[in-house]
Amino acid sequence: MNDSKRLPTLIGDIYDAVIDPAQRNDVLDKIASFTGGHSGGLLSKHSLSKSEVCMLCRRRPNSLQVYSESYPKLDPTADSPCFGVEQVVSATDLVPYEEFRRGRFYREWARPHGWVDVASAVIEKSATSCTFLSVVRHEANAWSTTKCAGAWRS
Repeated sequence: MNDSKRLPTLIGDIYDAVIDPAQRNDVLDKIASFTGGHSGGLLSKHSLSKSEVCMLCRRRPNSLQVYSESYPKLDPTADSPCFGVEQVVSATDLVPYEEFRRGRFYREWARPHGWVDVASAVIEKSATSCTFLSVVRHEANAWSTTKCAGAWRS
């Protein structure tokens, strides 16, 4: 099925997942697949409390707790809330790619998962909170790690 037929179906699935939370992981899988990513997740940040990962694609469900305990502050894409609603931001928009790869977040979290890039979009923003959708590009579906920088918009 081509993208012009897949998109309306995906949009319908997203609306269905709003009503039925049991469908949300499947929708995250579909969003990741549609965008050329490996997995996806939702992260909600609250200024009055710490970051909270609402959902992470089930490809590595046990990693959710590890991430939420140790990595939100190290994740350069967790700063995506400083961007506007609906603006897509990749890791390379926030930090040069080689610097991203030298950082602790990449070495301890992204690299062991095979992740080479992540794109995030703010989907809700208020004075005290922000929720964003992230899609991860895995090394298995990246044409080369050096070309990944900024590739989400190509």
